Amino acid sequence: MKPLASPFTREQTLALATDRHLIVSAGAGSGKTRVLVERYVQLLVHGVEPRNVVAITFTKKAAAEMLARAAKILDDRFDRATTPAQLKRLLHVREQLTNARISTIHSFCDQLLRTYPIEARVSPNFTIISESDLAEMRARAVTTTMEEWLEDDERRHDAKDIILTVGHRTVENFLNTLLRNTEQLTQLDELYTHHTDEQLLELRGKFFRDFLANDVDTLLQTLPELFASVMDGIKKDNKTLPKIKSAEALFAQSLPELRRLNQSVRFDDVARMAELIDEIVGLLLTKASEPSSLVRKLVTIPNDVWSAISGAAKRIREFRESLESEDSDERMIRYARILFNMAKYAMQLVNKEKEETASLDFDDLQLKVLDLLHNPDVCASLRKRIRYLMMDEFQDTNAMQYLIAKRLVTALQEETDTENSPNIFIVGDAKQSIYGFRKADVRVFAQAQQDIMRANMKVRTNGGITDVVSNVEYGDVQANENERDGDIHLSASFRLVPQLCSFVNIVCSAVMPQESHGYEVAYEPIISARKDKTYEGIESTVEILVAHRFKSQHNSQRAREANQQTITESDLLAGRIVELIEGKSLTVWDEHKEQFRPAEYRDIAILARRSSRFEEMASALRKKGVPFIIHSGRGFFTTQEVTDVISFLKFLHNTNNDIALAATMRSPFFALSDSQLYRIAHTNPTESLWKRFQTWMQETHEQFPNDERIQRCYRILTTILPLAARMPVPQLLRMIFRECGWHGVITYSPRKEQIEANIEKLMQVARAFENRGFKNLFDFVEELTRMQQTSSKEAEAAVLGEGNVLNIMTIHASKGLEFPIVVMFDTNFSNNNNDALQIHEQFGITFTVSGDDDDDEYNKKVKSPIRFLTANSLKDSEHAEDKRLLYVALTRAKEHLLISATQQVNINTEGEFSSSEPKSYFKMIADGIVFQPEFPLLNSSIPLHDTVQRLDGTQVHLRYEVQVRTNNEHTDVVATKQEQQQPLPRALQLETITSTTSGEIFSASQLMLFQQNPDEYIRMYRLGMQSSDDDMLQARAVHAEHDNDDVSGTLAGTLIHNVLSNVANWLHADGTINEQNLKQSIEETFHAQQVAKRAPLIERITNDVRAVVTIPLVRNNTQAVRTMLTEHTLTMPVATDYFTGTMDAIVQLPNGTHEIWDWKTNKLTTKSAAEWLAYYTLQLHSYCFLLAHKFPNQEEYNARLIFTRTGETQTVTLTKQQALQYGNTIASTIRAIKQRCGLLPE
Repeated sequence: MKPLASPFTREQTLALATDRHLIVSAGAGSGKTRVLVERYVQLLVHGVEPRNVVAITFTKKAAAEMLARAAKILDDRFDRATTPAQLKRLLHVREQLTNARISTIHSFCDQLLRTYPIEARVSPNFTIISESDLAEMRARAVTTTMEEWLEDDERRHDAKDIILTVGHRTVENFLNTLLRNTEQLTQLDELYTHHTDEQLLELRGKFFRDFLANDVDTLLQTLPELFASVMDGIKKDNKTLPKIKSAEALFAQSLPELRRLNQSVRFDDVARMAELIDEIVGLLLTKASEPSSLVRKLVTIPNDVWSAISGAAKRIREFRESLESEDSDERMIRYARILFNMAKYAMQLVNKEKEETASLDFDDLQLKVLDLLHNPDVCASLRKRIRYLMMDEFQDTNAMQYLIAKRLVTALQEETDTENSPNIFIVGDAKQSIYGFRKADVRVFAQAQQDIMRANMKVRTNGGITDVVSNVEYGDVQANENERDGDIHLSASFRLVPQLCSFVNIVCSAVMPQESHGYEVAYEPIISARKDKTYEGIESTVEILVAHRFKSQHNSQRAREANQQTITESDLLAGRIVELIEGKSLTVWDEHKEQFRPAEYRDIAILARRSSRFEEMASALRKKGVPFIIHSGRGFFTTQEVTDVISFLKFLHNTNNDIALAATMRSPFFALSDSQLYRIAHTNPTESLWKRFQTWMQETHEQFPNDERIQRCYRILTTILPLAARMPVPQLLRMIFRECGWHGVITYSPRKEQIEANIEKLMQVARAFENRGFKNLFDFVEELTRMQQTSSKEAEAAVLGEGNVLNIMTIHASKGLEFPIVVMFDTNFSNNNNDALQIHEQFGITFTVSGDDDDDEYNKKVKSPIRFLTANSLKDSEHAEDKRLLYVALTRAKEHLLISATQQVNINTEGEFSSSEPKSYFKMIADGIVFQPEFPLLNSSIPLHDTVQRLDGTQVHLRYEVQVRTNNEHTDVVATKQEQQQPLPRALQLETITSTTSGEIFSASQLMLFQQNPDEYIRMYRLGMQSSDDDMLQARAVHAEHDNDDVSGTLAGTLIHNVLSNVANWLHADGTINEQNLKQSIEETFHAQQVAKRAPLIERITNDVRAVVTIPLVRNNTQAVRTMLTEHTLTMPVATDYFTGTMDAIVQLPNGTHEIWDWKTNKLTTKSAAEWLAYYTLQLHSYCFLLAHKFPNQEEYNARLIFTRTGETQTVTLTKQQALQYGNTIASTIRAIKQRCGLLPE
């Protein structure tokens, strides 16, 4: 049969192959689910029975969605079928689809245990224990364990020892933490069984050597160059620096010993090596492990090298400091073993109780199946029944779940026959592994990748598969080396517009590594696959909103006053959202109508790493009148609707529960007011509220005959009360909702969908409760009370608002979703995870212990070396996951992206301001786009240039700006209506009114013109008139300096500037020119400027830009030129006004300093280069002033004129003090302008 034309991309077609094992890395928006379902359907259509295919999904919702999609595809194929054989097969598959084995890993394990209960040694009718019952069971086990250990003669000493060391409550908390992770407890059992305390201590040398290896290697490689550079600087400056010379001598003397120690795995040797390095580096760096300003001035080492040196030195210093508590390692390991033995004892109590009640938890399901799969007969039976195993969202699995798959798929096991192994298909994206808190381990993905490729390699060696990947429907596809061995990558995104692809690539490639290692995942650039027609009418935007919050340890009053004058991040963001939506300034693509339309609130999702600031954001949106819905990641049992139902049930169970009745009467069920409730409650305080209600209805209510709400409330309660104890709980709930007209009450709530979903989830809890054999109201109320106390992290039901409401959710909750507009909120947060109990894979349980009794530091908490190693390892893994969370958040956006942050501004004793260093996602984004958010920060833009690969192999060259907005400049807008302006009382003013104009913006060009010709400045900038005739003649004379035949100098200058600003696209790193890209860049510039292409003009531009890139200054700094900031605007407050300057280029040189390069297209005929330098001195000095504020750590600032025709350069150099003091010159010039223009009082 002739192959069909594939509707899939080449990589997607490869992923449909069934002739080999596959692991598919599917990037955001790459059509992963479509490929997964299509492959599943193709298996069924071409002869595989549904019972022989097992598909594992991450959630039940995903399983249901996969089944629904498969059914739809089969129905579509049935409609298109043309032969009786096709119709017969499709009909058979469609009928058998009800038996499809598509489920979560827990459901799959549940099914296996019920199929083989005898072999698994479980009760055939076991139940899944609820979280509340399990928490209560664990709490009982912990209490019993501590009591029995303290009473037992053999264990009493150990129990008392650890309780006295960390405290009774802490031991309880530690035990509960350990019991919550059965898999981890099993691994700890393996560790402590095979290692004595002494052996664990001996392991320190190897692991600390590995932990510090990169840092030690970095310093050993860079210190010789650093010392050579420093000593050379000393000679040039004729300075003698004893500390630096001592450091060099000590390094030279210690180098042989350091190299010897660097090969050792003895802990004492590693400690000695750290002490030596810290001593040497300590003579060069400050206490904060940063180079002093003097050392920075003496050396010419790039910034990234300095960062590497500082980071390595800091970690080694922290390790050396932990050595002061080295003796605590031995005590901690001893206490950890005691704690583990107590946890193991408690777990045995829990397991005994679960066995008695024939119940299992979710961890038990996997552990029991893993044990079951040690049975060869069971494995053989399962392999006959499972021909294909498909696993979705594999990046979110853990080692135990993968081990289950390996036991089933023998091909993944080394030294095992692969011939009769089931075929495995794994799909996921390691870059989206964000569920570490649910025990997911991103390293498992890399392990599976290696195992699958090795299995395919073995089959390929035996001739089983070739370089050609076959698909039964779409024919053969030639594969590359990795693809032939089953490693498929779907990197084309159908979701993001090219500009967002570019932004994500720029940011994530800067923060994620090029190669995967450990918890770090390599970044793979997104390829744009979105159809042109869906974005050509959209001007995609990226905005950064920065809200400054002031803090001062010395002057809190001033900080409070400053904060009162600025709005918060939430208010700034809410205002901007309203401004964009009400102003209809954003356009989105409507997939259903297949057309562009103005953005609406429902197109927006506000995402945050944590939910703690959601209420603050909600408050800001309410003030602006914005409809929204919060999808909180937790707190299901604390939502108002669930709390109301629980109160209602508590009252029905116990009519003496006054609080429950009062909450029910005030709830939306009855909506009684405070005054109505007071009238009822005021009758007889000695009785219960229900009795008072009954008395009031019998005796007093006649005084209020029109109080229909109270009468309705009483009528419904008296109807339900007699039936409540006799009805099944689900039926009782339905009766409550029906009698109270609850669905009508919530109809107009903006949270309607979420409320309904939460109540449906509560109904599921009630049904599950009933299925476990419990029937009465008393037990259910007790169950809900326990769940409220123990299930604080239980998530609300997942639902997206169907109306025009904005969505607020955590990044985790947004996984798998997409929105036209994504807002990243609260990106500059601190993530300080200092868990009291931490687990290290090699050392086991770690926690901070108090100093020894014999030490004066007794009762002082100390961080021992092992605790230090564990904390840093966890910190590294969490930081790696934060990078992946950033990627997930950014790739939820389809067309527009807003990023907001709160930046702290510190006020010192002199009243000077300084910005705190960015943190978390804000730092990652700022580093990626080379943005330094230093106070004062005003509205500005960051130009970005990038090239994005397209699915068809072409490239898109992009130039766009990231807009930066702050709470220093904002417009207050509300949704759909304007705030009412209240008329102010009239005042009578008798004195002379004086006024001062402030807040104006002045540029370097304005100041230059005023300095040269004040009248012309007033004519142009105050009166808005054209230049005078004389000056027009002068202007033509100046233009003549540029002219070359018929080529306009001004026009040529503009075009040359544009081409040079795009230099990264046509200049290679080695300094050579990509001729095709240069030509394309010139053509794009003509098109953008709407200028007709003329040969002399093209020749002039080509010659000038070639001349620029061949001058030594540029040739020696090619990489810096490729990454320079172009057409960059900086704005600074000067007195009561603002000064702004737009620089052609800000270049960061290899030594870390920044310079200004200004392109000049002038001919050097009537004026020499030096004369032009004098002409532009004010402009260059003012640029240095701006640069000194943006990069305050430099000692000098250079501003260069680069003449494009000749390649000649002229330079102005100012010291830091001179550059900063030039602000006084700018201020005095601005004052002179304002006085000349009559803007200041006399």
